[in-house]
Amino acid sequence: DVEGGGIYSVAPAEAESREEAWKERYDYYMSVPLEECELVEDSVKTVTDGYEYQGDGWSIGGGVGGPAEYMTFDENGVFRSGMVGDNSDTLIIVFKRDADGTVTGMLYRAPEAPAST
Repeated sequence: DVEGGGIYSVAPAEAESREEAWKERYDYYMSVPLEECELVEDSVKTVTDGYEYQGDGWSIGGGVGGPAEYMTFDENGVFRSGMVGDNSDTLIIVFKRDADGTVTGMLYRAPEAPAST
């Protein structure tokens, strides 16, 4: 019977290798130019109290409580909140602040990370 919770362990070197691989992958997706990504058109929504998006069998979102207060927007008014998905279909969660202070949430489908990432 393999159902239910369980405990497993990995050697410290393997854990370090996994952590490094995840960091490389995260760094790639947080820096890939958005121009190289595909905007998920129906994900674009003005953010007031929160941002939510329902995908095929999954969802992201939650309250953001004054996004401009804790997000660090770049010089173009863009903040990358994170990523969801696996290496073959990864979405980057992006918030954009316009000059008038309006914040819009959206998802970008990113190109697959290089094999070494």
